[in-house]
Amino acid sequence: MTNEIGHAWQAYLSGTVAERTAIAAQTTDPEVLATVAPGIWDDAPTDFVHTVLDNPACSSGLASRYTRHPDPEVRYRVTTWPTITAAALMILERDSDQRVADRAAERLGQIGAFGIGPTGCHTSSAS
Repeated sequence: MTNEIGHAWQAYLSGTVAERTAIAAQTTDPEVLATVAPGIWDDAPTDFVHTVLDNPACSSGLASRYTRHPDPEVRYRVTTWPTITAAALMILERDSDQRVADRAAERLGQIGAFGIGPTGCHTSSAS
C-alpha cells in the first residue's frame, strides 16, 4: 500500500482533479482515499465529491468534510451517511437548503431516539 499512498500524495500535490478522481474511484484503502481528499475542501468539484462519497472506503470523518460544500446535493448526501457524527448533523441542521436542514434534524432525532445525545454522547435515563 505504500506505493498507492505515495501515488495519492503525488496526485494531491501536483496532479489534476481528474487524476485524484480516478484514484478515489479505484482505491479500497481509506487512507489513500483521505489522502486525495485531504482537509476541508469546501469548493471541491462536485463530481469528485460524489466519487469520494460513492467509495465504500469513505469514512464518516471524510464524509463530514463536505458539510459546507456549496452544492446542496452533496450536503444532503452527508446527512444520509450511515455513521455521520452528531456534530456534522448539527451543522447541517442549520443549512440554508431546507431539504438538507430537515434531513439533518430528522437524523438527529433518530440518534436521540437511540440514547445518544446531540453531542454524540450516550445519555442515561437513570437518575
